[in-house]
Amino acid sequence: NANCGGCYFDDIDKNYGNNNSSENSKNTEENNKENQIKTDPLHIELNIKVDLPKHGFALGGILDLVDRKKSLRDFKTKKTTPSQSFVDDSEQLTLYDLLFRAYFGHAPTGLFFDCVVDLKTKTKSLTLETKRNAHDHQSLLNRMVTAKKAIDAEIFVPASSDHWKCSNNYCEFYNDCVYVNAKNPTK
Repeated sequence: NANCGGCYFDDIDKNYGNNNSSENSKNTEENNKENQIKTDPLHIELNIKVDLPKHGFALGGILDLVDRKKSLRDFKTKKTTPSQSFVDDSEQLTLYDLLFRAYFGHAPTGLFFDCVVDLKTKTKSLTLETKRNAHDHQSLLNRMVTAKKAIDAEIFVPASSDHWKCSNNYCEFYNDCVYVNAKNPTK
């Protein structure tokens, strides 16, 4: 549902939701008119890699959308409405802001988190704006440098056993993991 030339990206397509039910499609159609994200794209899915030779690694990411005003927009779908603090604390947005600055040589004119929230009976769109500064970038880089040092030393901190990735479905080491299997020796 894109109409480029001023680009309107509908929050969802007409078949989104529970088994294409006519009730859900009706709600979705009604929401589409009020839930459009209006933008004028300059770059869509811009892949950026920044080498950090001083630290011995590179940072990379794919920016969802950079508009002609040089705003940076990240698009997500969620089942719950994200808070402003969720957006303000997002390391992913910090990384994207850092990559944008490295690529363009300046800060984005705006850093936006565009989200479609599935409320089961209808959807809603929201846009939250946030900012990043040198302190945010340095904190992220400090974490990355520490992670690189741990990897180089072959120190791998296990995920918490209640983490979503700590399951046989997502972790290739699950069946052999002493952090999981120590609590249940019959596995």
